[in-house]
Amino acid sequence: MHKAAVFTKNPGQSVEQIKKALGVATKDLQLPIVRLIAAKKLMTKGRKRGTRYFASGAAAKVAPAKKA
Repeated sequence: MHKAAVFTKNPGQSVEQIKKALGVATKDLQLPIVRLIAAKKLMTKGRKRGTRYFASGAAAKVAPAKKA
């Protein structure tokens, strides 16, 4: 799965879920996530271990969030 597709197709995932989907270590995700947040391509909700990540902007329109 493409890295950007993880956020657009599965909004609201935690870092643990994202690392499983991509097959990488958490430490390898930290810098890319910080850069995506700074570029406003990624939104967060929650704090610390409860943080959930969502695609923002044009990327979010590609795959709308599913209703629970």
